[in-house]
Amino acid sequence: MTSFSQNDVADANGKPFIKNSVEVYVGNPYYTTSFNKGKVKLASGKSFDNYELKLDEVNNQVIYKGADGRDYSFVEEVIAFDFNLDNKNLSFIKAGKDKAYYQVLLNGKNTLLKRNVKSIAERKQYSSATTEKFIQSRVNYALSIDDKFIELSDNKHLLETFSNNEKALNFIKTNKVSVKKEESLIKLVTYVNTL
Repeated sequence: MTSFSQNDVADANGKPFIKNSVEVYVGNPYYTTSFNKGKVKLASGKSFDNYELKLDEVNNQVIYKGADGRDYSFVEEVIAFDFNLDNKNLSFIKAGKDKAYYQVLLNGKNTLLKRNVKSIAERKQYSSATTEKFIQSRVNYALSIDDKFIELSDNKHLLETFSNNEKALNFIKTNKVSVKKEESLIKLVTYVNTL
């Protein structure tokens, strides 16, 4: 997507000078670009079904398509929502100190959560009027254990989280579980939930 803006800047004689700049956006700020049918749960406890939803991961906001085809956000806080994507039901909850939306990868006494953290960064080439805005993305994983939210920032933190569980620690070491490998985290939490 490209947009142009014009700014009036006075030159030495006071006449307007038209400065053209170009902004280029690269990347996708949404979990998925399309709207997907789903339901939402609001902070008041009310639930609504059959909404066309998508998640803006830059602004941490649930968006729905109105009857007029325009995008809307909910007035009341959305604490959970789910939608169907490629015949899979995806569930999201609001969690953590930053109240972000996390996808529920595995539910149980230990719940594994995933968040796509997206932000906008800018790059401008030297002596160029072109500003490139692009989406930076990284993945964070977290655990919800006994209603405690624990971010898994690195492998050391993962080991500390299970420091009182010798079987889990052995599983982590034997299977080379890493916070950068989603499948290994799923296997770990599946195993820990059986203990």
